[in-house]
Amino acid sequence: MPSISIEISQQDLTDVVNMLSGIKDGAATAIYRSVNKGLSHAQTQAVKAIGQELTLKAARIKKDFSMRKASKSVLSGAVWATGQPVGLLNFSANKVKAGYSVKVKKRSSRTLLKHAFKAKTRKLRNDGSAYETEHLWWRSYDGPRSGTGTENVGYFAGLPAGHPMKGPELERLTGPRIEDIFGQDDILSDVQDKASAKITENLGKETYNLLRRFG
Repeated sequence: MPSISIEISQQDLTDVVNMLSGIKDGAATAIYRSVNKGLSHAQTQAVKAIGQELTLKAARIKKDFSMRKASKSVLSGAVWATGQPVGLLNFSANKVKAGYSVKVKKRSSRTLLKHAFKAKTRKLRNDGSAYETEHLWWRSYDGPRSGTGTENVGYFAGLPAGHPMKGPELERLTGPRIEDIFGQDDILSDVQDKASAKITENLGKETYNLLRRFG
C-alpha cells in the first residue's frame, strides 16, 4: 500500500517550540495545522499526477485515496491509496460495432475489446438490500449476445453457481489500480518532495500567524 508520511525536521521543530514557548499549545497547533495542509496538498498533487498518466476523472482517482490527519496530540499524518482495479468503463470507453474501445493511459493508443458489452449488475449490501453498478463485461461462455452493447445482466454478484438468482458467468473488464500508479517511484517521490516543501512553508506561516495573534 503506497503512502506518504509527513515529517518535520528536528531543527524546524526546535525552532517552532522555542518561538512559540510563550503560547499554550502553540507549537502543537502550528505543527498539526501545517501537517494537515501538507497532507491535503500531497493528495491534490497525487491525484493530478495520476490524472496525467490515466484517462480517469479526478473524482474517480480521489475516491481511492484516504487520509489520516494530525491533531494536537498526534503530530503526524499520512495519505495513502487502496482499492480494486478500476473498471474499464471509466477509461474513455466508446461503443463501437465490434464491442467497446478504451484508452487507459494518456500516452497509449486506444484498445478494442471485441464483444465487450456494458451491463448493470446488482450487488448485495451487508443489510441484504441491493444496489446497481455498471461495468464492461465479457461472457465467459459462448452463449448468445444481444449485439446491442447494453444489457441488463440482472444477477447478484457473489452468489454460488447454481443459485436460482445467479445469471451467466461474466468477466468484468478492469484496468490498473490507483494504488499501483501512485506507487510508481517517479510519482511517489515527486509528491513526497512537494509535500515536504509545503509543510516547511506552512510551518513558517502558521508560526507567524500565532505570534501575531498572541505575541
